[in-house]
Amino acid sequence: MSILPKSETIHIRGVWNENLEEEFALIREIVDEFPYIAMDTEFPGVVLRPIGNFKSSFEYNFQTLKANVDLLKLIQLGLTFSDDKGNLPDCGTDKYCVWQFNFREFNLNEDVYANDSIELLCHSGIDFKKNNESGINARRFSELLMSSGVVLNDNVHWLTFHSGYDFGYLLKLLTCQNLPDSQAGFFNLIKIYFPILYDIKHLMRYCNSLHGGLNKLAELLDVERIGICHQAGSDSLLTSCTFMKLKETFFNGSPEKYAGVLYGLGVENGVELNRSTGAVPILYFASALKVLPGATIDAVKFSSLDGSPLPRSPHMLPLSPALNSSKVLSGDMEAVVFIFMMLNVANIVLISKQDKVIQLYFIMILVILIIVTFTLATQTFYEQTSFQPKVFSWSFAAAYNPSNSFHLETLDFSCTFLGTRHYYS
Repeated sequence: MSILPKSETIHIRGVWNENLEEEFALIREIVDEFPYIAMDTEFPGVVLRPIGNFKSSFEYNFQTLKANVDLLKLIQLGLTFSDDKGNLPDCGTDKYCVWQFNFREFNLNEDVYANDSIELLCHSGIDFKKNNESGINARRFSELLMSSGVVLNDNVHWLTFHSGYDFGYLLKLLTCQNLPDSQAGFFNLIKIYFPILYDIKHLMRYCNSLHGGLNKLAELLDVERIGICHQAGSDSLLTSCTFMKLKETFFNGSPEKYAGVLYGLGVENGVELNRSTGAVPILYFASALKVLPGATIDAVKFSSLDGSPLPRSPHMLPLSPALNSSKVLSGDMEAVVFIFMMLNVANIVLISKQDKVIQLYFIMILVILIIVTFTLATQTFYEQTSFQPKVFSWSFAAAYNPSNSFHLETLDFSCTFLGTRHYYS
């Protein structure tokens, strides 16, 4: 068939828990004949930004990728199989097949996500309730993928667009572990599981007239989308057709020397590149992040951009939430609780000779605050924010949730603390 298929000739096969086994049986049959696999994923967005001194923007990009992939859960995966001419399998039917896998693990009511990403997926027609009820178990999917001939296969060519996160989520599924701490370790795993890969965003660097995202590139190359944008099956099909058109138009059918590079990451075939763009001027962060019932906030001691520590006495905190984020700042929480404790001690002293009931009340509050202090000092909760550390000299966790009213603020030593287990806006 043509690398520009017509919509009526394509069947995007929705894969759920009930038909997972039979769909993988089809994939095992066709992978040898159609070893070019275009892949796309849908996930809950980017909710974390690491802060620290990084030797290059590549390292910063990888640490951002790792922090988010380690925390978040895959929602959807699209796979499009083709041969080197762009022909698709029909699996014995009257239409060409594309696969869209729907996973059950992500839960809107329990998991962290980026608002704008989830709104986009909802508008694209993803049914999160159906995913929870009928979706694929990620562990079972990884077992079937490992035995399918799709991964660990030197004859398979992976086709992607700006795909660091896509491969990150697949590696997390396949290894049942968090991603490696270094880019080199990450690319070593990539080389094992996905020996040959092409990132179209990287290929575009060698095509002077091309720019933009996948949709823009497809438009420039006159490649028609089939299916719904921002659903993984349709996106993987568009990736496949766009790659084939790009390969023939700009690379004379031979883009092999550009394989093995993921756009935005500074490792090529497992070897770290020396293309430093200067240190990223942001601050160090604690890597552990847990979302547990109650407020899970760890003290993080900030320093200014030049490395000098910031004052510990609180100044006015800009509490306006960042746009397009989960509205969370993080910082030195235990000192805020310490201020509470000291104020209560002062209150106890002042009223100790007046009202024993009120005195007992403040003693109880003091005990609770001591417990909270130790709890907060052992957990971490931080999120994406557009605030720059240089703007203020004090910060701590500040979250806003209209449904459960988690709210924490400080202004002139007065604070309000209410707990909840939901950390999204």
